Amino acid sequence: MRPVFRHALCMAGAAVWLVPTARAQSWRTLDASRQRQGTDSLLHVRVRYGAGEVSLGAARPELLYDMHVRYNADRLAPARHFDAAGHMLSIGLNNDGQRHVVRVRHELASSHSDAGKDTANAFTLALAREMPLDLELELGAVEAKLDLSNLWLDRLVLRSGASDVKLSFGTPNPRRLHDLEILGGAASISVSDLGNANAAALRVRAGAASVDLDFSGAWAEGDMRVDLDAAFGDATLHVPEDVGVRITMQKLLADLDGSGLNFTRRNGAYYSANWDSAPHKLTINARAALGDLTVRRTAQ
Repeated sequence: MRPVFRHALCMAGAAVWLVPTARAQSWRTLDASRQRQGTDSLLHVRVRYGAGEVSLGAARPELLYDMHVRYNADRLAPARHFDAAGHMLSIGLNNDGQRHVVRVRHELASSHSDAGKDTANAFTLALAREMPLDLELELGAVEAKLDLSNLWLDRLVLRSGASDVKLSFGTPNPRRLHDLEILGGAASISVSDLGNANAAALRVRAGAASVDLDFSGAWAEGDMRVDLDAAFGDATLHVPEDVGVRITMQKLLADLDGSGLNFTRRNGAYYSANWDSAPHKLTINARAALGDLTVRRTAQ
């Protein structure tokens, strides 16, 4: 049996806190890329980034990955290591001066008054096209633009702290996305063209975050189930006219606004008027405490 080579990209991005000082900060950049090999067949990506700006997209066809990091050299030192035997690439920013330390986990430090306000840190990552991807993102206090167009996704997990995240599936995903999970703390998360994700299920856990989910796109196969847990934030779902919607909702002080879908209630669930005849069906299992759930129709 032909062996499956797996690459892993681990980005541990440390937050940079601006503390008043008379000494100028020294900003530097780190650029790294790797050519694709004929044996490449699966790419595991792990990104952890504390504060700043993050962007993600598709790389040039000949590249496995292409990354650019801007960092404060007075506080941070880049570290990079590629394990040829294990087909694993680890990249990090180390803040203790020990450059031989490759895997670094730098937690957000809430004791600094300026934490999360600095956007001078920047991390840009481009990933291989036409290759199955297992992608996991853990973002702190960031502004993130994640464009998943032209990427082949098998798995996607997004964990977001106090972040403003815009995620889009600009083109249809040719792979069945078996695991799609979004965990939000505060700030806002916006996901567009979820119909292109080719996902069987979507899990969303939102603490105090506002969530905006757009299900437009090419629904390639089957239906989709959404498990939505909105504790204190509001959630808005935009659903195409040809998609049937079924909602079950556990709520405390939350409201459901489904104007335009002509919901009828039976057996404890809400059904859109086109549920029985729709070519695709979206089942929403929602739990809300103080946030509101709004469902809107979008034109094709």
